[in-house]
Amino acid sequence: MLVAAAVLVACTLSLTTPPPLLTRRAAATALASAAAAALPPLRAHAGLFGSELDGPFREIQLSQTRLKELASKLKSKELKGDSADDSIVVLQTVTVQLSGTVKVMEKATTQMTLLSEVDLSKARSLSARLESELSAIKQGCREQKADQQIAGAEAAGSVLGEYLTLAGSKYTLPEVVSMELPAAGSSEFISQYLGIFSCEGQGLERIPGSNSCRNSADKSQNKNPMPTKNFLDFDFLTGKAL
Repeated sequence: MLVAAAVLVACTLSLTTPPPLLTRRAAATALASAAAAALPPLRAHAGLFGSELDGPFREIQLSQTRLKELASKLKSKELKGDSADDSIVVLQTVTVQLSGTVKVMEKATTQMTLLSEVDLSKARSLSARLESELSAIKQGCREQKADQQIAGAEAAGSVLGEYLTLAGSKYTLPEVVSMELPAAGSSEFISQYLGIFSCEGQGLERIPGSNSCRNSADKSQNKNPMPTKNFLDFDFLTGKAL
């Protein structure tokens, strides 16, 4: 009789007792799992102080720029790849400034953990291709063949472009900032050098082939803090009244 009563009480409790509540840790884990399932594919972004891959990426970008410049100079005959002296210059450029890029690529590839195995394999093959193209440039220098040097420089630059595109599919690449300066003596150069004391800085226009200024309808580049009036009433370079 007592046994039967005890069984009846136990059954009643099992029907009326609510299921145990989730602990905070269990709830947080469940929420994180649900959020992860809804997230788009991962893409690494540089943090406050950048990413450890920023350095290698910048070196690869710099090498790509150097290869473009090299090909451009060879094409324009600024560097004559069929001459002994300029072939030595090209060879030194490749040996000193570019040969280390292969190792940089190989190291960066090992750090790109977000890439799939297929993409990692492609990245490794691009490193090997770059080494081959750089070797072709060096051989073109030894044989003083400008065409071979140009073809090698363009192909090597293309390889680096492919590598950066592959890396950029999962990682944010550093922004490339042009460090080129305007040609010395150009109006852009003078404007930057003299600031508000230049013709352009006063909202004026430089007379071609002269240090004198004249009125200009274009005020878009005016650095004058008082744009309704010329900052100076004389030409800063010549002393002549405006």
